[in-house]
Amino acid sequence: MSFKLSQRSLGKLDGVHPKLQEVVKLAIGYTNVDFGVTYGVRDPEEQARLVASGRSQTMKSKHLIQEDGFCHAVDVVAYDGSDVVWEINVYDDICEISLIGQYRCFNSVEMGFYIPASIFNNKLYVCDCIFN
Repeated sequence: MSFKLSQRSLGKLDGVHPKLQEVVKLAIGYTNVDFGVTYGVRDPEEQARLVASGRSQTMKSKHLIQEDGFCHAVDVVAYDGSDVVWEINVYDDICEISLIGQYRCFNSVEMGFYIPASIFNNKLYVCDCIFN
């Protein structure tokens, strides 16, 4: 099955490094798991709120605009139809398929996802390496 990013997800890619945008757009076309982009660029105030709430660990987030003028991170959420999916294996599948996009775009990417406290103790799960 081939999925497409929604207009909302595409809008969340505004300000994200073009190579990372390309990785996300390629990944959605190859994955067996539907997903959407929930975060791209964050401003410092939003990042501070996330750190204060425990949903982020640092004020040096790759979601903030970097020296090259772009954000270097995206957050995604998986879907089964219109329902959000939190099973870890689904996110592993998204991370694995991101490798296709990484190799096609010649860059490395960190894909992480936040799992709610009720499921996995507020951990940020990260696969692969940081986008350069």
